[in-house]
Amino acid sequence: FDLDLPAVSTLETRQEPRKRNVIAVKGDKRTVLIADDRIDNRDLLRDMLVPLSFKVYEADDGQSCLNQTIALHPDVLLVDLRMPIMRGEEVIQRLRATKEFRDLVIIAISASAFEHDRERCIAAGADDFLPKPFRLSTLLDLLSCHLELELVYEQQELEIKKIKHGPSGEFEPVILPTDHWNTLAEFARRGDIKNLRAYADQIARLDGRYTTFAEELRTLAERFQVKKIRQMLSMTQHEP
Repeated sequence: FDLDLPAVSTLETRQEPRKRNVIAVKGDKRTVLIADDRIDNRDLLRDMLVPLSFKVYEADDGQSCLNQTIALHPDVLLVDLRMPIMRGEEVIQRLRATKEFRDLVIIAISASAFEHDRERCIAAGADDFLPKPFRLSTLLDLLSCHLELELVYEQQELEIKKIKHGPSGEFEPVILPTDHWNTLAEFARRGDIKNLRAYADQIARLDGRYTTFAEELRTLAERFQVKKIRQMLSMTQHEP
């Protein structure tokens, strides 16, 4: 999850404290608009944010960024400075010139790490400046600060599971009707997250015995962990 991440020496790696992995963001989904003319940069940011339940939109030039911001009203705009048609700085200035977007969280991204570039972005109206290369943890630190996010870390998830399921952290055993199991397995096979979540909700409403099971499925689905969903179903008994 790095953008153009430079090599780190063994000594630096040993001395740097290990950070826990962020696996989710609590609360409602936040909407992010990524503006960058390079598709590989947009794809990488999308891959970073979507598994953490961010709703991501993309723009490939400055004018498209401006138009989509007006249409979508995202929670945060991640805008690269060097874009065709309209530079990132001009996009920021135009948005800040309107009352409607004076409070929009805008983070400027640039391959340049010079202080004068940062100052220029802040002067244009950006809330923060993120120089490339950067780590996912750095981006999340900024988003947490400006959006007041509550992050869920790997260890926290383990503790939640232990409270919910006992010391083993295993799923509570259930026996599903065959038609329910077959339907869920087919959605998992196709990677159809939307219908899998909807069907899990449906079986939980039909029978309260499946509530915890459905919650586990939804949690995995929200993180796009299709492989774990398939493993969970493979360990779930169903009627002959």
